[in-house]
Amino acid sequence: MLSLPRAGSTLLRLLLDTHPSICCPGELDLGNLVERLYHSLYFSSGQLLQCDDAERSAWTTRQVRETIEGFMRPYAKEKGKQLWAEKTPSNLAHADALKRTFPEAAFLCLHRHPLDLIRSGFESTRFGKLKFDLWDYQSGVDFCVEQTHLLLQFEKANQDRCFRLHYEDLVKDGPAVLAQAFHFLGVESEAEIVKKAFITKHEHGPGDPKAEFASRIYNTSIGRGAEIVTLLSDVSTASKNRLKDLIVELGYPRTDLLPASFVTNEWSTHKGDTVSPIFPSVEELFRTHFPARLQRNNELQGSVKFLVKGNGGGTWTINLDNDPAVFAPVNEESDCTVTIRSDDLLRLATGELNVGECYLQAKLRVAGNEALAISLGRMLFA
Repeated sequence: MLSLPRAGSTLLRLLLDTHPSICCPGELDLGNLVERLYHSLYFSSGQLLQCDDAERSAWTTRQVRETIEGFMRPYAKEKGKQLWAEKTPSNLAHADALKRTFPEAAFLCLHRHPLDLIRSGFESTRFGKLKFDLWDYQSGVDFCVEQTHLLLQFEKANQDRCFRLHYEDLVKDGPAVLAQAFHFLGVESEAEIVKKAFITKHEHGPGDPKAEFASRIYNTSIGRGAEIVTLLSDVSTASKNRLKDLIVELGYPRTDLLPASFVTNEWSTHKGDTVSPIFPSVEELFRTHFPARLQRNNELQGSVKFLVKGNGGGTWTINLDNDPAVFAPVNEESDCTVTIRSDDLLRLATGELNVGECYLQAKLRVAGNEALAISLGRMLFA
């Protein structure tokens, strides 16, 4: 999988990993590993070979491939899958090395509207969720344009091995987009795969917590790039022109990067997700709403403690080892502790907030067994 950070690769990872023939773990940084292994092997054992540089390079590449397949193939076999995939966004910088190392590999190239991607990148930087910092909108625009052009160049040079997806299409019509992607990969389409993705157990791993905590696909992040248009005033005219051209090149409607241009823009206008009725109190959530959720489907084991701050808050412990689960307003030792404000918890329960977005913005903190918190969150806030 090739994409920029914040393009939706974790969502695509979960969908791919749900397919009966494909396994896709969290970010493994295989592109960087390929380059480092090649360097180490070439300048150690490779130097002992009595051959020319071309043969030495070919031998080293084979050794790298065998090393990686030595742990990825058993991993796929253990999961009962035939194919394995890798989703680390930084793989884009190593795309050519990956292509040489895995000559039969296919590449899913995931794009997102540049303004949405830039806005999401700054949000992630602000809350410390990216591995690098975007210091200003000039650097954000330049990074997006430069990296997307690298991806487009790779696609153009390897058209027979690349399949392009757009995040917006994946959100709006996931089954149809995935059917085309699976056909490209040579596997059968899988019915109800979007629904199954959020009830299927996935190995925990690095990626976007917004997707891992989600219980369904949300469309509320589409078009939010319009929020940063007024903040691009200090970006150079040349960079803004490159950004506008890139938006069109990717197939999105042309914009002059003025706020008014987004009023009727098909990309940015969406109805969002339906908000459920408001719950009167945190206590009602734990005594009535949450127990009803878990009665329908509780295969979890362990205990989770909620420290709810603010008005009407308190401490609640959920013992999942019992059937049905036991909810008690007590402060007991648990496998996992979730800390959140009462107003944010109520908004989560109504669907007004996304669990992953709360986590990303540090409105929700998890200590202990994070995988258990993710699984429970999908059940409580579906």
